[in-house]
Amino acid sequence: TILARNQYSSANPVVIEVEHKAPVDLYKPDLYVLAIGVSEYQDASYNLGYAGIDAKAIGEVFAGQGKLFNQIRHQVITDAEATKGNILDALDWIDQATTQRDLAVIFVAGHGVNDERGNYYFLPHDADPKRLRRSGVKWFEFQDVVTNLPGKVLLLADTCHSGNILGSAKRGAGADITAAIKSITAEGTGQVIMTAATGSSPSLESAKWGHGAFTKALI
Repeated sequence: TILARNQYSSANPVVIEVEHKAPVDLYKPDLYVLAIGVSEYQDASYNLGYAGIDAKAIGEVFAGQGKLFNQIRHQVITDAEATKGNILDALDWIDQATTQRDLAVIFVAGHGVNDERGNYYFLPHDADPKRLRRSGVKWFEFQDVVTNLPGKVLLLADTCHSGNILGSAKRGAGADITAAIKSITAEGTGQVIMTAATGSSPSLESAKWGHGAFTKALI
């Protein structure tokens, strides 16, 4: 609206409509999704109900966001495929594939445990909690990728299922991911991190939801 005015009087306002057409070739970033979920372990006593299903669901949800992205590339690794070697290879994939203009999403669901020194490990399908250094995926592997990816990063972690999986007398009352998360945020590189729980709180899953609570909320 334009109004002409001087010290004597004011003109009637005039409304002018202005239309701006955005260019059709607006850049859309590529989306890279790595979803890891372990419900079935070599040691069946560690089995969970929905971690693998959660990883598949997250992969499907992000794969359906085509309007927001130029290309969507994703890897979903679950259960028997989620070995330590395959997980490390997948981290290499997302590390090498993304550029500074892309969005990377890493989702991980399953057991997480601390060793005697407080180091946090994700337990792959072939993990032996008594030999964490050899069979577990140390959190540093995730930290190293997340903090060094050139683009934007969204880390979704649902790894506090463990309770006293290693025995409370030996390892403490449960897994604590808090220090592991702080090790990433301390880098100050602007990643977005969402976790199912912090401290020694367990994350929850239920047949009523068909998912873990964290994944159900994300979906």
